[in-house]
Amino acid sequence: MPASLDTLARADFATLEGQTLALEWAEGQTTPATLRQVRSLGYHRPPDAGGRESFRFLLEIAPTFTLPQRIYALHHPTLGRIELFLVPIARDAAALKLEAIFNFA
Repeated sequence: MPASLDTLARADFATLEGQTLALEWAEGQTTPATLRQVRSLGYHRPPDAGGRESFRFLLEIAPTFTLPQRIYALHHPTLGRIELFLVPIARDAAALKLEAIFNFA
């Protein structure tokens, strides 16, 4: 079952840090993506006032890929399929780094 953006939290991804997800870069075409970092961006409203913790995560894929920023599907046995807007933020000899930001203002 696909994960819902309405309920996903930093903790859902933090437990997957270091694991590999499948990034669907074209229909039916996937590449391994390692979840390297999950970081809190704080709260815009207190949790007791209904605020949710904003966060970001960093994925790494093979450096040979050139992907534009857009919505991609990620697949993981625990989360299922989730569509997220990913932005390439850096490339080095080891990986292309992609970032997703969850901003709950």
